[in-house]
Amino acid sequence: MPPSISKQTPRPVARTGTGRVAQPPRVVQEALSGWPSEDEGVKMVLYGSPGSGKTTLWATFEKPILALVISGGARPGELRSIDTPELREVIEPKVIVDSAQIPMLLEGIHNYRTVVVDHATGLQDLLIKEILGLDRVPVQKSWGLMTREQYGQLGVKCKELMRPLFDHTCNVVVVAQERSFKEDDTPVGVPYIGPALTPSVAGWLNQAADYICEMFVREEVVERPSKGPAGKSRIRTGKKEHCLRIQCPEVYITKFRAPRFKELPPEIVDPSYEKIMALING
Repeated sequence: MPPSISKQTPRPVARTGTGRVAQPPRVVQEALSGWPSEDEGVKMVLYGSPGSGKTTLWATFEKPILALVISGGARPGELRSIDTPELREVIEPKVIVDSAQIPMLLEGIHNYRTVVVDHATGLQDLLIKEILGLDRVPVQKSWGLMTREQYGQLGVKCKELMRPLFDHTCNVVVVAQERSFKEDDTPVGVPYIGPALTPSVAGWLNQAADYICEMFVREEVVERPSKGPAGKSRIRTGKKEHCLRIQCPEVYITKFRAPRFKELPPEIVDPSYEKIMALING
């Protein structure tokens, strides 16, 4: 037998004061293009050891700059390398001592062309302090410091605080310290040097960013004419070069979104926003 259909009482029709039927609110969705817009900023994860030039690099980005300084100390010293009268006029640093400051500061993100988190490793340390209810960030951190559930809470909170950054067209630079994993602990072909973040946060952040680069310092080497067979020789000058590593997938976690036909150099010497954009735009 065919199933019987029970008659349902129709829902009352809502009417306006004029007697017309009230229409449900219309949801208008903006048509989004899959292509990047012309005003879309650079979304970069920048990591490296202390003193490698990370802060000096992000200070060259488009102004004005909002810098969320999260170092774990009462008197952060990250900005000493860029403390000039000119940069004081266009960089607004905000020292973060409570994670609740971040959402409030990001409400005015549209007033800045570049937003920097310096650094995300310090943000994790701050959240560890808050989750554990400590007065200060612990000096010695280990995997036994928190439970698995607390580490999960740390990852979720860290992502929630940084996710709004990537919803805007401004430049975003997330700075992190450098972490070296044991080569024997990683699968063959997987890089083992990257941002000093938990695997959960690093995996999400590396996916959200378009560019992942490492800052490092090396000794300058110049080529000079020589009487030898090669006609030139390489001489060390003793001067330091600050470099931005663009690619070295065998060892370092790097990513630089560009068409495959574009040849990318292994690094940029004395990097700046202008040099990065020149490489992006070809």
